[in-house]
Amino acid sequence: MNVMSTDYLSVIAEYGLLVYFCAFLLSAVSAILLVGETGFRLRREQFFAHSSGVGLAAALLLGVWGSPLTLYSIDGIDLAVVLTIMGCGLLGVWLGLAGVARSHDGFGSKRWAFLAFVPLVNFVLIFVPSRVRNNSVDRHRVSYELIAIGLVFVVAANWAAATIDRRIDDSLDSIGSNSSAQATVLAWQIRRYGLPDALTLLASYHDEARRIDAVTELTSISAEGTVLIRRYTVNSNSIVLPFSFTATVRNTVCQSEQFLPIYSAGGTVREQYQRRSGENLAIIEISTELCAT
Repeated sequence: MNVMSTDYLSVIAEYGLLVYFCAFLLSAVSAILLVGETGFRLRREQFFAHSSGVGLAAALLLGVWGSPLTLYSIDGIDLAVVLTIMGCGLLGVWLGLAGVARSHDGFGSKRWAFLAFVPLVNFVLIFVPSRVRNNSVDRHRVSYELIAIGLVFVVAANWAAATIDRRIDDSLDSIGSNSSAQATVLAWQIRRYGLPDALTLLASYHDEARRIDAVTELTSISAEGTVLIRRYTVNSNSIVLPFSFTATVRNTVCQSEQFLPIYSAGGTVREQYQRRSGENLAIIEISTELCAT
């Protein structure tokens, strides 16, 4: 996974997961607090099927981040965030209501519904028998069909999570070789950090020289304010750049999709060519105004 995609993923993980967890937890707590004492109950195997269904739905919800939509459109990133927050909220309500119903069935009140959200401890709700026993519901009877459904959901959730995780990794790996994806991530970073910091971050991804042709290397990338500076070394003291070189470079960089977010934000790309001796051969500025001329 390249550095740009790693940074993109780390920011999503650092801020996004916290927001999604809060949406899930707040929705669940609201469901538990707002639902009064109710006659609706879930038996052990019913609660197991419901909680396993929540796990499967949560795994599938992550699939939105493996969609090309989040890599080729900054609006797609916004949409993915909104959908994930809404989805986490609905899942929180679902599990909260299931916890209330199971707590009523097993303990006679909703006060133990919060156990549904505590890993491992939630097995208490799965194993405690029903307090209700009448002609239609035997507290010792077990519906093996619902247990089977719950187990299928558990297996499906683990399979979906692993599959989606691989798909997300593949999508992030594609950032390094796809200019459209790079432009989307750069636009997202500019909005997230501001142009100067985004350019500094972009420059930090360059950690080694990259050969352009037989005599030219991209040796360094740096940022000064709103200017991204790319320095090239020409490994020949006999090279003389043609008169059309500046126009050719400017046209190429102007048409590069990767740098469009920089121009749109009012930034500049500077292409600086020099000999091994340090003598400058050409310094070419590219901006929205210069590209328009």
